[in-house]
Amino acid sequence: MPITPTQISPAPDAPFSGRSNNEAQDDKVTAMTAGILSLPPVWREILIRYYGEGQSLQEICMQMRITETKFREIKSVAKQLLDGTQG
Repeated sequence: MPITPTQISPAPDAPFSGRSNNEAQDDKVTAMTAGILSLPPVWREILIRYYGEGQSLQEICMQMRITETKFREIKSVAKQLLDGTQG
């Protein structure tokens, strides 16, 4: 018999943040949206088309007239910026 979420309770000594998981998720979405909007338009388009719309690398490169190397470079730097790891 599968366990349902209502059957799972936090450990008695687990810290309580006073925030629901939905609020924390909303904060992450808000931060990610702000991060994406702060990217240059071409970078934003690449990420949206690749991750959001599921277009292939080759399709994006052909339509945007960029090399696969340039695509990978932009995607890598943009991801680093969004992850907050770019120094």
